[in-house]
Amino acid sequence: MFVKSSVRKGLLPDILEDLLSARKKAKAELKKETDPFKKQVLDGRQLALKISANSVYGFTGAQVGKLPCLEISQVSTLPSLLKLSGSKWKLGPGPQASGASVTGFGRQMIEQTKQLVESKYTISNGYQADAKVIYGDTDSVMVKLGVDTVSRAMEVGREAAEWVSSHFTPPIKLEFEKVYYPYLLINKKRYAGLYFSSSADTHDKMDCKGIETVRRDNCTLVANLINTCLQTILIDRDPQGAVAHAKEVISDLLCNRIDISQLVITKELTRTAQEMKKRDAGSAPQLGDRVPYVIIKAAKGVAAYMKSEVRTLVGGLMAFATKRSTCIGCRAVLKNDAAVCDFCKKKESELYQKEVQKDLDDQEKLVSRFGW
Repeated sequence: MFVKSSVRKGLLPDILEDLLSARKKAKAELKKETDPFKKQVLDGRQLALKISANSVYGFTGAQVGKLPCLEISQVSTLPSLLKLSGSKWKLGPGPQASGASVTGFGRQMIEQTKQLVESKYTISNGYQADAKVIYGDTDSVMVKLGVDTVSRAMEVGREAAEWVSSHFTPPIKLEFEKVYYPYLLINKKRYAGLYFSSSADTHDKMDCKGIETVRRDNCTLVANLINTCLQTILIDRDPQGAVAHAKEVISDLLCNRIDISQLVITKELTRTAQEMKKRDAGSAPQLGDRVPYVIIKAAKGVAAYMKSEVRTLVGGLMAFATKRSTCIGCRAVLKNDAAVCDFCKKKESELYQKEVQKDLDDQEKLVSRFGW
């Protein structure tokens, strides 16, 4: 039987409070830590505690578990965490609601937050600019405050979080989390910015969400390219420099100057692994194993899986291959490291000029293709 917390505090709330307080402690230690290795450990700890807290309502659905309660497992709770850019906020734990209504309830709270912030923080009320909510998604509200400095954004952000929280029913509360400056909002669930939390003078890190730099299903070339471009835009404040770097990398790729190791993509095996296990349990990969592959050139309109080539097989075949150098003129096999054979030696200069012209033609095709 369920009773109110004023009668008796439940076991699950105790577990959740312990997990959330432990995560808060780990995050506080993470802010103070300077050793890179210890920072990684603390970051891993706070992420593990977050996942554990998010998983609590799920294990109540296990009939043979320690705390079975189907009534709880069949409902969704509001996310434990409303994030303010300009400033970013987080929403504290809230009441339970049915799975069908939780999204609508969360949307109502975000809309209420938007109305409260945009009605109070205005020029007519004595603030520097009219605040505007620029993004909201389930547990996040990002507000453009129009202030001059990061420290002022933090100050107004904390004030606004307390004021909005006063309009919510306890234990729901809004916490100021961080300031992003500058901030790049690409589209839903994809953004990046310099993260200010512990100090207004120096950014803690360059934070990326949902972008190729943090996704494991992209090749190294894409991750490195996006990361360099973001650093150039956000830290160096040089958008044109980022464009120039992207053009250079694309040019190298089209001219075959990128090593194949930079183009390897990995995907996690899910259902396919189970099907392979049924055929041959001994040689089948394990569920969760990642398969490396590359996308090869094919005709237009061909499905991606038809253009995929497993890199491990390519590597195995290459062990039996013999490296051969050929003449740039007649393509005869060479026995040394020269560029031309003895027969083409007398027109070596002409052949070099043709190769250079070919490279220039490739560059022109690239320029016309992308409209540069």
